[in-house]
Amino acid sequence: MTIFIGGPSGAGKSAVARALAGRGVSAIDTDVALAAWFTPDGHPVPAGAADFDDPDWCDRHRWRWDPARAETFLDDPAGPRFWCGFSSNMEDYADRFEAVLSLWVDAETMMARILNPRRTNPWGKDPAMRDKLLRDRVSQYARLDAVGAVRIDASGPLDDVVDAVLAAAQLNTL
Repeated sequence: MTIFIGGPSGAGKSAVARALAGRGVSAIDTDVALAAWFTPDGHPVPAGAADFDDPDWCDRHRWRWDPARAETFLDDPAGPRFWCGFSSNMEDYADRFEAVLSLWVDAETMMARILNPRRTNPWGKDPAMRDKLLRDRVSQYARLDAVGAVRIDASGPLDDVVDAVLAAAQLNTL
């Protein structure tokens, strides 16, 4: 059984992946394991060439799951049970998941998490990028709704969110 957990930046996808793994549940952060920037014509952006601080550059390029790596994980019966992340091509794989969950946070919570001084990830620190992320939040939730995602309130403590994820996935006995 493979379950996809999506949401916008700051929803808690990476934190949920780490917390699931900490509980002994097989989970991956797709931003680390599967995703990369691709050019508008579908070619991978060379390592170090991405300008993800520039919202215009990000609008022209796509953060996608690499098809070969995604298929390898999906075809492996011992592969990760939970995929935590988001990509521009997630709909291409939606029918391969037994369930899709959407980590829901309001815009204020999302921004507070992105701007948390303890967060080492530079994503969203630039004001123009924050504006883009707020705009993208609406469309990302609409895309998750369109594939039938079950909404999980991700605004509370991480342990509560992980409990809700496991309950929604009907895996709370792990």
